Amino acid sequence: MKLSDIINFKHISARRDVTNKETDKTLSLQTSKIYEKKETEESEREKIEEFQDTIINTDDELSKIYESFFEDIISKIKTLGGIKENDSVLSVLSTLQSKELLKGNTTVFYKHDIHDLPEQFNGLGYLNLISMIFEIEIKKYEFQKSLLEVPSEINLLFIEEPEAHTHPQMQYVFIKNIKTIVGNAIEKQIKNTAGTNNVLSKSLQCLISTHSSHIVADSNFDEIKYLRKIGSKIESRNLKELKFLYNKKIGTMIF
Repeated sequence: MKLSDIINFKHISARRDVTNKETDKTLSLQTSKIYEKKETEESEREKIEEFQDTIINTDDELSKIYESFFEDIISKIKTLGGIKENDSVLSVLSTLQSKELLKGNTTVFYKHDIHDLPEQFNGLGYLNLISMIFEIEIKKYEFQKSLLEVPSEINLLFIEEPEAHTHPQMQYVFIKNIKTIVGNAIEKQIKNTAGTNNVLSKSLQCLISTHSSHIVADSNFDEIKYLRKIGSKIESRNLKELKFLYNKKIGTMIF
């Protein structure tokens, strides 16, 4: 048994790639990653097959248009010496089905009044929040592991400083909804010996590091830990223990 069979760590860094630059398509690239993860899911098979059928049909339709569009040029090529009629005939075909369509070819838009605006037109804080949600979904698929692998017994997701670039209201929104967004289990469909699917469920725990009083203020008091450095060591305590520490007359404590 490997250590990764027992415990699995995933990490969302405070340094995220979200910007307001016109060339930035962080959210769009994340949608591509989510598609890649969903592509192997048995529960998504019907949608994936529909998507692939649509691409094949689109290839057929585009190829007909290309044939008409390039007809004159191909006719001129046929007149070249050394090429017999109906021998080495050139054609221009659509090959969308052989490309990674979503990678670099989708753009996330958001609606403002009646207009659809590209992602970089949105506020940096809101982009950061959406990007975190997308990244959480990607990590949850990574926790499931590959098609033939079983998820680890213990799964830990670390989110570093989610308050980056966000104003207090969005920090409240994040912490109020994070448990629902992350969930508390990693579920994966596993085929048994009879060929039917069973749902395998493993626990998922989320740990958030933050400097935000807004995030801490709306958290469950019993779930908060504080850290302080003492010499070369880091001391960790449950916040609920402060009551007992302050009741002891041990002098002034600085946190």
